[in-house]
Parts: sequence; structure tokens; C-alpha cells
Amino acid sequence: MNVLDRLEYTELKKILDSYISTDAGKLKLEELSPNLPQEEILKRFKLIESIGEIIEGGSRLNFFDFPHIKKALDMALQGASLPTIEIKKVGIFLTEYDKLYESLLGHLPQDILPSPEPLKVLKRKIHSTFEDDGELKEKASPLLYELRVKKRKLREEIYRIFEKLLLDYGRQGLLRDNIITLRNGRFVLPFASHVKPRGVVHGFSKTEETLYVEPFETVEIQNKYVKLIEEEREERERIIREILGLLWENAPLIKEIWEALGFIEVIYALYRFKDEYNCVYPEFKEDKIVIKEGRHPVLVKNKGWDRVVPLDLELDKRALIVSGPNAGGKTVLLKTVGIFHLMAKSGMPVPAAEAILIRPNHIFAVGFEDEQNLLEGESSFTAVIREIVDVIYNVTKGDLVLMDELISSTDPQEASGLAFAVIKYILKKGGWVLGNTHLTLLKMLVSEDREMLNGSMLFDPLTKKPTYKLRIGEIGVSHAFDIAVDAGLSQEIVDEARRYVQGKESHLERVISDLRNRESLLESLINEYEEKLAYITEKEKKAEKIAKERAQKIILQAREEVTELIKQLEKEIKKEKKLKIAKTIRKTLQEKTKEYDIFTTPAKELIPGRVYRIKPIGILATLQKVKDKKAIIKVGLREMEVPTSSLYEVE
Repeated sequence: MNVLDRLEYTELKKILDSYISTDAGKLKLEELSPNLPQEEILKRFKLIESIGEIIEGGSRLNFFDFPHIKKALDMALQGASLPTIEIKKVGIFLTEYDKLYESLLGHLPQDILPSPEPLKVLKRKIHSTFEDDGELKEKASPLLYELRVKKRKLREEIYRIFEKLLLDYGRQGLLRDNIITLRNGRFVLPFASHVKPRGVVHGFSKTEETLYVEPFETVEIQNKYVKLIEEEREERERIIREILGLLWENAPLIKEIWEALGFIEVIYALYRFKDEYNCVYPEFKEDKIVIKEGRHPVLVKNKGWDRVVPLDLELDKRALIVSGPNAGGKTVLLKTVGIFHLMAKSGMPVPAAEAILIRPNHIFAVGFEDEQNLLEGESSFTAVIREIVDVIYNVTKGDLVLMDELISSTDPQEASGLAFAVIKYILKKGGWVLGNTHLTLLKMLVSEDREMLNGSMLFDPLTKKPTYKLRIGEIGVSHAFDIAVDAGLSQEIVDEARRYVQGKESHLERVISDLRNRESLLESLINEYEEKLAYITEKEKKAEKIAKERAQKIILQAREEVTELIKQLEKEIKKEKKLKIAKTIRKTLQEKTKEYDIFTTPAKELIPGRVYRIKPIGILATLQKVKDKKAIIKVGLREMEVPTSSLYEVE
């Protein structure tokens, strides 16, 4: 399975590539992979911060003016000759690196920032020898300058002789054209073919109507000119050989600098990405995954930041099975969690407000759409099972397994059993599982297992559209009928479909929907209680006695309301499990009425994770954290904020 492609890691690297201009940087980006050790990951985070400090301090890091020199470097390392234009590119590269080095010196560690000092002689030699187009400068050496001056003077003298001959031969009608041209490196005149040549013949035209003749009057002076050309060529080659020798000698250091440039530009690209995609550096823990306002970077690139609904996920169990409406964001959730872990293992920041991640040795992506299975002629079921077999044989403790549409292409009952057994096996091996499903039985099996959690992608019943929001601890409904109508299927067909499944799986969906309505009612009550609690807390400072009386009334009122709700639940839901939950609620309320007999010892130490009794309403709550003089407590699945003075020891 190609995990990097399935989780859009390859597409992510294309985003990073847009920030990179040098051939060294592009090669380093290609080599980037999610297998860095912890120390290297933290080192890269620190380097990204250092680059940010440089840029935010007003410095400009310019990578655009670096020429591509990989080809020249490869040739130099082999001791091969280089075209002069490639040598000149090396000189420009060294000049640009000098500028970058000065900007980075003191900000980055020396072990990733090689000094260009040993290359100053080579750089100076290249710039004093070659023009920008690679041609040798006039004064590349004293001898070259002397030879070129002599050659220029001699050529001027040759032209004066030829101009005189042109006039003489032209008047006599001996020439085909009144021009001076070159043949075999010698200046010649174009004589008509019927004329007896007055010099050395160097060639004929294609039609043989023209003879190219070097006049006898110019032979001796041209011999001197050709000799100067040869001496100039020898001096030119000597100069190039000398510079090539220096280049070959310093090629390993230039390669080291070239690679360092590539690494630094990748770090610069990650800073740009962090800044433009509102990223944070992830923390690492072994026992939880927390993502707040997380967005898949490729989705942001394609749709825009504001059009991507952020993911909020807090997971303290190693298995989460998400259900909910089609096209409701289940697969995007898996891909977001997956790519965040790939990015973190690559030393990249992630686009979120907060990210706490695990450090898996392996990440598996099972069941995601893959054209390769079709090309190989495998059924969807067989292909998925083969991938699961690969997971079973290779998963180790702490690994992350992402399963899209768990075993959906076979009998739903058997698929549910297989999927549940696979999840249990992965948990036994110490792995983490995040999957999504529409299998009703699998949802129920998960709900009965203490090691697993259900999650639901929410659906707006008013708009009949997914909200792309996740709720942990809830079983999702597919809402296939509503989505089918929205997609254009006729209402008549959908209504008939509803009748076909009436009394079967749809019963579970109705129960879940009914429970959600009751949950909404309970949430409203909780919000009301929180408002009243805040009111009581404020008044408590002025009159403790009045606050107690009002708290007592609130509890009595809450007891009446919830008792009434229990009666409704008993009437409408006959399931033994639901009755058990209702009786637990009643028992909890009975305990609350004893609060004023148990507020004896204020909390001596505020320790997260410990259970305290909350004054004045007397409920038991788990302390999550302390912020200033406020305590964040958790009651069931809800969190609320109360004064630290309202926490009492549980007697």
C-alpha cells in the first residue's frame, strides 16, 4: 500500500516545492521522508524558528539568484572537463552563498553552515577570468592580453591588404562577389571559376561557379595570424586547465555547501509553510492524540482556508470508529490524522491550533480508494483483506492504522465480525486504530467494548447536510435517504426505500435520533445549571446562606426535571441497558441531595485527575487542570469552569 500517496503526502510536498527555487533545495525536498528520529525532529523545529527570527528581524534570504550547478558539480567530482559557462555558474553560486552565509552566521549552527572561506581564491579566479557568458576576459592573463592585441593589429593589416585587392580584382571583373570570407581558418576572395586563380585555392561553391582563393600577397601575413591564433588557443586552454584544477580540488567542499544550501532552503520553505498555513509544532505523547482546529493542508490548498471545516479530536483510547453521513468528512478525518503524523515524523509543523500526537514506527492506510487494485484484477474485498494481512504481520506497539470503510464490500454481518476481530488484534499488539464505517453491527460491538470509542460526523437535520464536525462517544447515522434526495434521487423512490427497511436497521437509527433529541434537552439543562451555578457563586461572596438555599432549590428543580425525563425514557425505550442508565442518573441525583452534610474539608491540594466534590451543588467531578484561580472540571463528557474555592475533599 502506498501510504504517502493515499494520505496526500506527495501532494503536500508539491506545496512545499512552490517555496523552493534551487536545484539543491528541490533534491533535498525529494529526499524528505517521515522517518526522522525524535532528536532530529526537535532540531528541525528549532531551525525553523531560527529562520523565522532572521526574516522577522528584517533580513531577506534570497535563494532565487543561485544558479543550478548540479551538472557541473557531478562533472567536477569525476575530474571531467566543464564548459566555461558551467565554470562561471560555479563562481556565481559561490558569490550568492557568501551573501547567504553572512545573513545566517550566528543564527544557525556551524555544523549545517559550512564556511565559504577556503573557496575565496577559486571564486576570485573564476570572476577575474570569465565573462557572464563564459567567454574568457580580455585580461584573463597578461600573455592572453598581449596575444589578443597582436592578433587584432595583424587582422587590421590583413583587412587593409584585402580591401586593396578587392578594388584591383573587382575592376578587372575577376571576382564573383566583392566580399572577404573565411575558408579553413584563412581569409579568401571569391573568384569566378573560369578565372585562373592568383593564389591558394581553399574550396569551391556547391555549384562550382566560385573558387575561394587566398591571394599570394597575403599568405605570409596570414601564416603569422594563424600562429597567433594557435598561441592564443594554447594560452586559453592553459588558463581553463588551471581553474579546472582548482575546481576539481575544491569540488567536495562545494558539494558540501550545495547540500547545505538545499537543506537550509527546505527549512526556509517549512517556515513559509508554517506562516501561511497557521501551523504549530506538534508535541509527542504515547497515550493520547489531540488535534484542535486541524486542517488537511492539501484540502486548504485546493479549497481555501475558510472553506475547510477544522477538525477537533481528543482521543485517550487507542481505537476510534467513526460513522455518520456519506460525504460527511469521515475519510478526510482519517487523512488529516494520518498526514499530521507523517508531517510530524518529517520534522514539519502542522496546520492546527494545537496538536499532541503519538510517534508510530509505522503508519498503515487500509482500504482507501486505489486504482492499482483494479489494474491487478482484484475484488475490493480481496484487496482490503490482503492489506489487512500486511498490517497483521507488521504492526508493532504504538503503530497507527487508518482504515477507510472497514471491510465494507461483503456481507454486513460477516464484515462487522471480521472488522471487530481485526481491531481487537491490533489493540492487542499495542497499535492504534482509527477507522470509519456504515456497518450497524460493528458500531454496536464498538459501543460495548471498553477499549474502543464510537465517533459521529454530525448532520444538520434542518438543512439536511453534513456539518463535517466530529462528536466522540456517539454512534453516527448514515442519513443515506436525506443525502440521496439532496443528490437528485426522486422522493418517490426514497419513500419506497424507507418502507422496505422499516422495522429493521432503521429502528436503530430512530433510537439514535431519539437519544440525540434527549441529549440536546439534557445539554440545555446543563447549560441552564451552569448559568445558575455562576450566579450562585457570585452571590456566595455576599451571602453564603442565601446561596445555599438557592443551590438547594436548583437541585430540587433539577431532580424534578430529570425524574420526569427518566419517566419518558422508561416509557419510550424499553431496552434494559437504557433503564440501567436512567437508574444511575436517579442514584446520582439522590446523592446530590446530601451535599450539605459532606462539605467538611476544602481541597488541600489541587491535583489533576483527582475526584473532588463541587460546592454548592455537591456533584463529584474530575479535575482536569487549574488556570489562575479557576478549576476546569469534567462531569461525564462535559467540562466546566468553577472557582478553585468550590472544590472539597471527598469524604
